[in-house]
Amino acid sequence: MTSRKKKNKSSRKNKSSRTRKTKCDLSALNLDEVVRQADLAMETLNSEQALKLYHSATSALRNKLIQKGSDASSSESIEKSGEMGTKLMLAKVLGKMGEAKVSIGDQDGGRSDFNDALSVLESSPDSTALASSNENEHQTLDKVQSKETSASLFMYLGQLSDENEALVCFNKAIANFIESIEILEALIAKATYEASIDSSNGDEMEKKLIETRRELCAAQCTVAELYLTDLCYESDAENKCESCLKAALQLSDKESTPDAAQAMANLRLSQNRGLEAIPYIIDVFDQIKEAVCAMADLVGLESSEFRATNCEMSEDSKVCAETEAKELKEETLHATDKLPGFEFRCQTAKILMECASLLGLKGNSETEDQSLPQSKLDTEEVIKQKSYCIEGAIQVLGSLLAENDEVVEVWYLLGCAFASISPRNDEASKYYWENALKMLEVIKKSMENGECMSDDNAEESVETEIEDIKVKIDEVKLKLTELKEVECAMDEG
Repeated sequence: MTSRKKKNKSSRKNKSSRTRKTKCDLSALNLDEVVRQADLAMETLNSEQALKLYHSATSALRNKLIQKGSDASSSESIEKSGEMGTKLMLAKVLGKMGEAKVSIGDQDGGRSDFNDALSVLESSPDSTALASSNENEHQTLDKVQSKETSASLFMYLGQLSDENEALVCFNKAIANFIESIEILEALIAKATYEASIDSSNGDEMEKKLIETRRELCAAQCTVAELYLTDLCYESDAENKCESCLKAALQLSDKESTPDAAQAMANLRLSQNRGLEAIPYIIDVFDQIKEAVCAMADLVGLESSEFRATNCEMSEDSKVCAETEAKELKEETLHATDKLPGFEFRCQTAKILMECASLLGLKGNSETEDQSLPQSKLDTEEVIKQKSYCIEGAIQVLGSLLAENDEVVEVWYLLGCAFASISPRNDEASKYYWENALKMLEVIKKSMENGECMSDDNAEESVETEIEDIKVKIDEVKLKLTELKEVECAMDEG
C-alpha cells in the first residue's frame, strides 16, 4: 500500500514535470507558424479552429509587448523598432480574427477586432508621422506596413457600415494608402539617388508601390460606388463620384482589375451619356477578353472574331487550329486566374448589352438613344461597334456559364444577347431561354413546397421571392412567345 502511494506520488510529479515542459514548448512555438496554421484553417473553412489559433497568437503577442515594456536593457531605438514590429503583427492577426468572425456572421465581433487592431497601431511609436531622415530602411518599411494595415482595417469597417459612416472609414483608408505611397516613392527615390539599394530590394519596393496604388484605386472606386448608391441623394454626389473615378483611372493599369473603367461606364449610363460609356466598357472587355474567350470556348461559345490567330491557315487547317487552341490555353491560364469576380463580369455583360442597344439603328430599337443623329447611327463603324459589344457580352456570359451553370440570370441574358446579334440567332435564344424557364420553374416549385425555407420567420420573404420568380417566368414566356411569332411570320413569308 505504502509503495503504491509512493509510486502514485512519483507519477504525479512526473506528470507535473511533463505539463510544465509542454507549457514551455507551447510558449516557445513560432508565432508565424501558428498564424499560418490559422490561415490554413480559414482556407479549409474551419473557422472555429482558426479563431482558436488567432486568439492564441494575439494572447502571445500581448504578453510579448508586456515583456518588452518591462525590459529596460535594450537601447531606445531597438526597443521602439521591436515594439512597432510586434504591434504590427498583433494588428494584422486581430484583423484576420475579425475577418474570421465576420465570415461566420459575427459582425459585431469582427468590428470590435478591427477597432482593437486600429487602437494597437495608433499606439505604435511614431505611427502617425511620415518617414523621417534619421529612420533606417527597416523602420520606414514597418511604417509603410502599418499604414497599409490601417487602410485595410478601415476598408473592412467601411464595408460593415452604412452611408456617411462608411464614407468616413473609406476616406481614412484612402488617406493611409496615399501616405504609404508617398513614403514608398520617397524611399525609392532616395535609394536610387544614393545607390544604396540592391536590385532585388528595389524590385520588391516597386512591386509594393504598384500593389498599393492598385489598392488605392479600388478604394476610390468603392467611394464612387457609394455615391452612386447609398449617398446618391447627397449634394454634389455626381461630381464627387466622378472625381473619385478620375483619380482611380489615373492609378489603374492593365494588370489590375478594371474596376475604375467599369464604374465610369456605369456612371455615364446613369447620366444618360451612353455613348461616352462605350469606350470604357470596351476597355474593360479588352482587358479580360483573352481569358473569358478561352472559358467561353469550354461551353461551346467560342467566337472566331476574338481568337488570336498565331499561324497562317495551311492546307492542313485542322492541325493548325488544334495547335492554336493549345497555345491559347497555355497563354491564358494565368490570365484566367486573375479574372474579376462572377458578379463583376455579370455586370460587364449587362453594360455591354445596354451599350449595344444604344447603337441600334433609328426605328429598329426601342431602347436606342433618340437624341442621336441618324448619321451617328448608320455608319459602318457604329454597326461594327454594336456587334463587338454583343459578341463581347456573349463571351463574358460564356465564361460565367463555364464557372457556374446554375445561375438563371446567365442563361436568360445569353438568350437576350443572341436575340440582339445581327443576324439574330433565334435557335440559340430559344435554347437559353427554355433552359432559364425550366430552372425558374424548378426553383418556384421548390420554394412553394417549403424546401428553401430555413425558419418560420422566413415565410414572408419566401412569398416575396416566389412572386418575383413568377414575374421572371412570365417575362421569359413572353420572350419565347415573341420568338415563336417571329418564326411563324418568317414561315408565312
